[in-house]
Amino acid sequence: MSEKPSVYNTWVPDWCKAPLLAIAMFPHLMLMFMFSSNSSFTASILDIDSDDLQFMVSIMYAGIIIILLVSNRFFAFIPLRTYLLIMAGISSLILFALSITTNYGLVIPLRIFEGLFAMLEGAIFMPLLISEVKSKNSRLFAYFVMYTIMLIGGTLTSSFLKTAIMDYSYQEIFYLMMGLHISIMALTLFLFNGNRFFPKMPLYQLDWPSCLFLFVCLLGGAFVLVLGRRYYWFDSPYIVYAFFSSVLGGGLFLYRQMTIRRKIFHFEIFKFRQVRFGVLLFVLFYIVKTGVSNIYTVMTVVWQWPWEFVIDMQYFYVVGAVLGVVGSGILLIREFSNKMIFAIGFLVIGISCFWISRVLTTDVTVVSIGLPLCLQGFGHGWIFTPIVMYIINGLPTHLVSNAALAATATRFWTTNIGYSIATNVNFMLLQKNYNVLQSHIDAAIPKVFFEVSSLMRTYMTKYDFDIAHRLTINKLNRDVYNQSLLMSNMQLFQIYMCVAFLGCFFVLLNVSNKNYIKKFKFKFGFYR
Repeated sequence: MSEKPSVYNTWVPDWCKAPLLAIAMFPHLMLMFMFSSNSSFTASILDIDSDDLQFMVSIMYAGIIIILLVSNRFFAFIPLRTYLLIMAGISSLILFALSITTNYGLVIPLRIFEGLFAMLEGAIFMPLLISEVKSKNSRLFAYFVMYTIMLIGGTLTSSFLKTAIMDYSYQEIFYLMMGLHISIMALTLFLFNGNRFFPKMPLYQLDWPSCLFLFVCLLGGAFVLVLGRRYYWFDSPYIVYAFFSSVLGGGLFLYRQMTIRRKIFHFEIFKFRQVRFGVLLFVLFYIVKTGVSNIYTVMTVVWQWPWEFVIDMQYFYVVGAVLGVVGSGILLIREFSNKMIFAIGFLVIGISCFWISRVLTTDVTVVSIGLPLCLQGFGHGWIFTPIVMYIINGLPTHLVSNAALAATATRFWTTNIGYSIATNVNFMLLQKNYNVLQSHIDAAIPKVFFEVSSLMRTYMTKYDFDIAHRLTINKLNRDVYNQSLLMSNMQLFQIYMCVAFLGCFFVLLNVSNKNYIKKFKFKFGFYR
C-alpha cells in the first residue's frame, strides 16, 4: 500500500510543525474571550450590561457545539489548505463586520456565525497536532495544549488587546484579531500543499434539522439561565417562551436522533459509566470555576484597582493553571489513577475557595489575594484535561467524538448554570447583607457618629452644609455596599468550597481498591 501523501510543503522542517500548529490554535480560541476582555469597556460601547456579555459568549459557544456535530464532514469535503484559507477568510470578514457596527441586534447573529466559523477554522488543528506528535500520548498532548489555552486565553487575550482598549478604539480590537487570522492564512500557505488530510466525503445527507433543533434548545436555555433574573424569571413571557422553546428543541433533537438512521449524536455513550461519572464531575467543576470572575469584580468595584492592573493580577491564576496542567499531565503520562487526580484537584480547589473567603476584606495586599488565586488556578488546571481524557479514553472509536461533544455541551450548560447561580445567589446575599448593615447605622453609636462627623468636616471645607450632607450619605451608602459585596462573596466562596469538597468526597467514594493501589504504580520516564 502506497504511503499517504504529506499535506506539508517539502521545505517545512519537521521540528517546527507541532509548535506552529499549537500556536495556530490560539487565534480562534481568542474569539471566545474578545468581548469579555474588558467588560466595562465593551458594555459602554454596545450599551449593554454584564448579562448581555455573558449571553453573547453563550450563543457563540452554542454555535461551536452545533458545528462540532458536522465538522468532520467539512474537514473531509475540502482540501486542507483551501479549507483553512476559506475559514480564516470568512472569520476575518465577520470580524470586519463586527468592527463597523455597535448595534446589539446585529452583533448577536454575527457572534453566532463567529462561533460557527471559528470552530471550523480552529478544530482541524487538533487532528493535525495529534498526527505530528510521535508519541503514545499524542492525543493527551493535543488536549493539554487546547485546554491550557482555554484556561488562560481570557487573560492572554486581554493583555493582547490592552493597547487597543486603553486607546478606546473599538475598531482596533477587531483589526488586531483580523491580523491574527490573516497570519493564519499566511501560516497555511507556508505549511500546507494542496493534498488532502482526510479522504473526501460529500456534504449531502447531513442532518441539518437536528442541528437546528439543538441550536434552539441551547439558545433558549442560555437565555433563561443568563437573563432570567433580569426578566423576573417565569413572571415574564420572554422567559416562558425561551424555556418552552428550549425544551421543545431538545425534545425534537432527542426524538430525531432516536428514530433516524444516520445519527449525528449517539446517546449510547451514556451507557458507559465513565461518561456519566465524567459529566457529573464536569458539572461540579464548572459550577465552582465560574467563581473566579467574582474575585476580579471585587478587585474592580471594592478595591477600585485599575482594570489593567486587574489583568496583571490574573497572571497569578495563569501561573497556577499552567503548573496544574503540567503536574496532572505528568501523572497521567505515568498512569497515575485518574480518580485520585480528580480527588486531589477538588481538594485543592476547595482549599483555595476557603482561603479566598478569608482574605476578602477591605484591607488586602497583592500577595494575600494573589496566592489563593494562584492555588485556584492550579486546581482548575490540574483537573480540567484529566476529566476530558477520562471520558473519552477506552471508548469505541466511533463514539469518541460524541463523548468529546458531550463534554463540550456539559461545559456549555454548566457554565451558564454556574453564572446563573453566581449572579442570583450573590444578588440575594448582597441584598440581605446590605439591609442588615444599613439597619446598624445609627448616629447614636459613637463609631458611626465619629465617622459621620469626620466626613462632614471634610466635605464642608469645599461645599455648603446640604451638599456636604448628601456627599456624606452617599459615601456611607457606598461603603455599606462595598462591605456587603465583600460579605456576599465570602459567603459565595464558602458555598463553592462545600461544592468542591463534595466533589472530592464523591470521587473518593467511587475509588476502588484497585485504583487506590494503582496510584503508587509510577512508570518513570515518558513514553515515546
